[in-house]
This record gives sequence, C-alpha cells and structure tokens, in this order.
Amino acid sequence: MVIAGVVILIVLGVTLYLPEEYHFGTAITVSRTPQRVWAWFVDPTHWTQRFPMIQSMEGGSTLMTSIGTQRRVSVQMPGGNTLTSEIRVTEFTAGRLYADRHLEDWLDGRPLPITNVSDRLEFDPDGQGRTRITFTGAFEVTGLLDRWLAYFALKPMVDRVIARMLAEVAHSIEKEHPSPAT
Repeated sequence: MVIAGVVILIVLGVTLYLPEEYHFGTAITVSRTPQRVWAWFVDPTHWTQRFPMIQSMEGGSTLMTSIGTQRRVSVQMPGGNTLTSEIRVTEFTAGRLYADRHLEDWLDGRPLPITNVSDRLEFDPDGQGRTRITFTGAFEVTGLLDRWLAYFALKPMVDRVIARMLAEVAHSIEKEHPSPAT
C-alpha cells in the first residue's frame, strides 16, 4: 500500500512538471517563386486530391482570405482516426501569411482535451526563386492525464503529421508547376 502511494506521488509530481503548452513547427524550401506557391495555396478547390489526408472541407470553395472567416476541415490522422477542426482566420497577408485558431477539435467525433490551438503559415522568398514555407503552431492541455497523453503521444504525432503535410505540399507544388521558376 505504501509503495502504491509513493508511485502515485511520483507520477503526480512528474505530471506537474510536464508542460501545459506545446509548440510545433517545421519548414521546407520549395523551388518555386512565392507567387507560384501562394497561387497554389489559395486555391483549395483540389486540396482533397492534393492531400489524401484531407477528407473534407466545409464552409466555402476558396481559401479563407479575410480575418474572422470560418471553415470545418476533416483530416485522416496516422492510425486512421479522423480529426475534425472548426477554424477561424486570425491573420492574413496576401502572398505572405495565413494564421488561424481552432474553435473546436474532435477526434472521431469526440471533443479533444486541447485548447488554444493555433496554426501559422509563412511564405518567405529566398532571393533565388525559391520559397521557404514555415508552419508553426501551438496547443494547450489542462488535465493531468491529458499532459501525459500530450507529451508522450499527441505532440510526437503532430510533429509527424506536420512534416508529412509539408513534404506533400512541396511535392504537389513542384509536380503541378514542373518547370523551375526564373
């Protein structure tokens, strides 16, 4: 009984040191001009074909290009689960920046125990006809068990999904625009 109590105290103690807020991000350089990359990005009419992981997009046929615009997106996660997010644009600068905040997130129809989810995409020219796409974001968890899940499962999964998504973006842009930009 004493050993179980000590184990519980250790677990709770460690949990208090696990972060409540997690940041993620990655970048990739595409060998196309920012104009081509942006034109591709703001035309999501073919996104479900470009990204097999996107199952559906509701709320309009064009990218949300004004602050406050909302959309619901469903994405197939590794393992086959479906993540559905209700998102709202928080920042937008044509040709340069897109940022949003998730209003709600569900995994297979169940609310996720995460809050304050935000995403940010920046498009920076490198001066040589290429574009660096940087995708960053953050989320928070509050419950003790949720901190464990976020630290050991959710954050690593998000990192893998974001890296995979940017690799698919680069491949798709270069495939649709086969000649290098000059």
